[in-house]
Amino acid sequence: NLTDSMVKAIDETDRRRGIQLAYNKMHGITPQPIAKKRSSNAILAFLDVSRKLNSQQLEEVYEQVNELSLDEIPQLIGRVEAQMKAAAKKLEFEEAGKLRDRIKHLRDKLLGQ
Repeated sequence: NLTDSMVKAIDETDRRRGIQLAYNKMHGITPQPIAKKRSSNAILAFLDVSRKLNSQQLEEVYEQVNELSLDEIPQLIGRVEAQMKAAAKKLEFEEAGKLRDRIKHLRDKLLGQ
């Protein structure tokens, strides 16, 4: 069911569209979609590579957990917690979840489990 307000809004939209089409025709304007700059893609690609490098570095440290002494594990937990909070702040929740799981693993190692 169309209400009076809906009919008024549709009529106003049609009126404005007619004015815009007439203006475009008079000035030889052909509407086109917005063309995004390629630089944004380059930035996103750089950030993706950067994240992968950071993850690989963390993986290397994480793999060396078995070689760490029990005194070094709390320091590593602190560093991983800082990275987890930074990832959450950037809204990278998947990465923050991975880091949370690593912290749990490190705490289990600390407790001898």
